[in-house]
Amino acid sequence: MPRSWVEGWLVTLEDHKPQRLTDDNSFKPLIDNEMALEEIMKAIKGAKSYIYLTQFQFRPDFLAKPYVSPEGVNGSSLAETLIAASKQGVKVRILINQNLLIPDDYDEIAEIFKDTEVVVRPFDAQGPHAMHAKILMVDGKEAFIIGSPFTQDYWDTVKHFLHDLRRGSKDKQPVHDVSIQINGGAATYIEEYFVELWNYLSTTKYVGKDKLVAHAEPVPAGKQALQVVRSITPQTILKNGEKGVLEMYRRAISNAEDFIYMENQYFTNPYIVKAIKAALENNEDLQLILVINGNPDVPTYRFYQHHRLKKIGLDLDGPLLEHPRIGVYNLWGLEEKKTSYFAAFLRSQ
Repeated sequence: MPRSWVEGWLVTLEDHKPQRLTDDNSFKPLIDNEMALEEIMKAIKGAKSYIYLTQFQFRPDFLAKPYVSPEGVNGSSLAETLIAASKQGVKVRILINQNLLIPDDYDEIAEIFKDTEVVVRPFDAQGPHAMHAKILMVDGKEAFIIGSPFTQDYWDTVKHFLHDLRRGSKDKQPVHDVSIQINGGAATYIEEYFVELWNYLSTTKYVGKDKLVAHAEPVPAGKQALQVVRSITPQTILKNGEKGVLEMYRRAISNAEDFIYMENQYFTNPYIVKAIKAALENNEDLQLILVINGNPDVPTYRFYQHHRLKKIGLDLDGPLLEHPRIGVYNLWGLEEKKTSYFAAFLRSQ
């Protein structure tokens, strides 16, 4: 077995060399969704040729730039901004996850775009696998990997006010998320991903209609090396799927020397937990810092998360901060408590 398959930080997908790696990029982290959506709207309005978008959820009434007025909450609708771009001759293609049993947004968003030049397609969930990718590609040059779905309750600012009508209701809790804006060679691989998904549907559901050709060409934008990794559902665009994201996590964890900082919506994946447990056991100086939801919004995930935390060596009946090498936090709480994990952690996003 080649060493590169199992050693080093770079994902190889069981090949002899790193996959989808470029060194001519610039990127910008977009902290929280007010900042991310500001840049996304700017890119859409500046589009000249085409816009490709995938989303897990996309509400028709989603306001990307909401503001509060005496009449209520108003603002710029993302759907209307995309329609306006299409009226200027920009080709707009959208993929939306479609669940098998759980209600989703596809029918409603398709209705909004029905009499426009915007083309939206559903990507059917395959068993337990959803099309969870959230990316935007503009004119083959500017790419976004988006942290949140396009639903109002995920909108927030860096100030995270407890009550903010711009989240759709004063009762919606603050949300923290991170997106990334990318220019350079890495953007070509993000477009490639969208085109592969779109053409897969063209072949399997639309008798070859409206197939796309990847137009993006590497345009140097900086000196930052970036590697694009993907999760692909088996029996879709690849027979055996692709697990680049999982490989990336496991490589990073196994190569950590000082500390691991992990900020995530859920902490439930058994393979990640196994890798962390092994890393802590193999390196007595390694520290783990977790920022997670104390009460995940998927009911069964709370049980799994508790089980995974115990697996890495935490006593959930005692103060978590007493552990010498592991710290578990969430980003905000309504009051301070020092009893147990179950009492001390309140829901955050």
